[in-house]
Amino acid sequence: MPRARGYTLVELMIVIVILGLVAAVVVPQFGGTYQEGLLRAASRELVTILNLSYSEAVSSNREHRVQVDLGEQRYWLEARDLASGRFKPVTDVPGAMGAIDRRLTMKVRSVGDTNPSAGGRISLGGGLRNAAANTFYFYPDGTATGREIELRDRDGFGVRLRVNPTTARVDLEDLERVK
Repeated sequence: MPRARGYTLVELMIVIVILGLVAAVVVPQFGGTYQEGLLRAASRELVTILNLSYSEAVSSNREHRVQVDLGEQRYWLEARDLASGRFKPVTDVPGAMGAIDRRLTMKVRSVGDTNPSAGGRISLGGGLRNAAANTFYFYPDGTATGREIELRDRDGFGVRLRVNPTTARVDLEDLERVK
């Protein structure tokens, strides 16, 4: 047998086959881990902006809201201007705006609305055309509108972030995989 730097050609072929088998088993696992990482990172971003809105509303004693644009998968924080009564984007607070990775899908729903054909909830999503439905309000008394965001990755795994209207706390719930 011809030798290549101390190894026979058969030995090199065996090593290549073993590496190929290991790669075939290990590489798909990284895909799932990456998708899960995207999902977890996006949910952390959304929890942060929702908690920030709550904190700003209570500490400044004025209404704040988080707007979600489902079409662009963006979100931003707004505060009610005391002089005009209108909401204006908050630009002086780090993390007051951001975007969710487009490899994830996002839905916004109202908590408590029921509809048997919609799995017990009515979807209120639809981009800025339905902006009121995609808005999370936080009030100075520590309450909020009851809304939830559902995030799903391409593999069907999901997370639900639900804002409790009484406490304005954000609860996270892992969702069953949808195939």
